[in-house]
Amino acid sequence: LSSRWNQAIEYFTKLVTEQPELDGAWYDLGVAWEAYGDWGNALYAYEQAAARKRSGAYLDAVATARQRAPISAKESTP
Repeated sequence: LSSRWNQAIEYFTKLVTEQPELDGAWYDLGVAWEAYGDWGNALYAYEQAAARKRSGAYLDAVATARQRAPISAKESTP
């Protein structure tokens, strides 16, 4: 299971690096980080998705990740 999430993280990281305007790719990256158990990175990716498109799903994901992310991740995100 974790190798699939690693592959997803690598894929979506590359995609958002090449095309940072893709809100759906940022969201999918957040989903992959969340499934991997890294709420800090999930929060960052969800915030990037929400900054590009104010979708209810994106905003809900941000809210959930903010509750679950470590304090240091919450303080380091814009």
